[in-house]
Amino acid sequence: MCWRGFSGVGVGLKCAFHNVAEVYNDGTNMLFGINVGYKKAWFEYDGTVQLGVDVSKVQIDGPDANNVVTITIPSAQVLGQPQADESTFSDIHSDTGLLTSITAVDQSIALEEAQKAMKESAEANSTLMNGARERAKTLLSQYVTKIGDLQGVKYELQFRDAE
Repeated sequence: MCWRGFSGVGVGLKCAFHNVAEVYNDGTNMLFGINVGYKKAWFEYDGTVQLGVDVSKVQIDGPDANNVVTITIPSAQVLGQPQADESTFSDIHSDTGLLTSITAVDQSIALEEAQKAMKESAEANSTLMNGARERAKTLLSQYVTKIGDLQGVKYELQFRDAE
């Protein structure tokens, strides 16, 4: 699920996600011939990731003599880090070997890795990125059009890629 709007220095989409954080050690640690390192755990949670265009990289030029306003806009990106909703963390499901436990450090590392994977997944999703960029273009168009309306001028908009 995604909703649209402005956020911080970016314009775009805020998308909700459901994710799984995992802890895993294959148990190759041995103590007196006994496997003691095996651990596997996971927990689920919900969060959000902000996709959009960094407005500090948007350039608005004009209007020219024909009332054409040119907006140069960069590609969409993930803005900031994904935000985990701690209130949605499930119970930890785990399986451990002898003398092995799941620690808070294990859980923290698992969450960090899951958040990194979520960011990479969002960055690789061209449909979401294109949607975020199109939303930014719509909001920028509305902004320039309203300024023109306040001045009694109708602007023609032209978009260029900033690459």
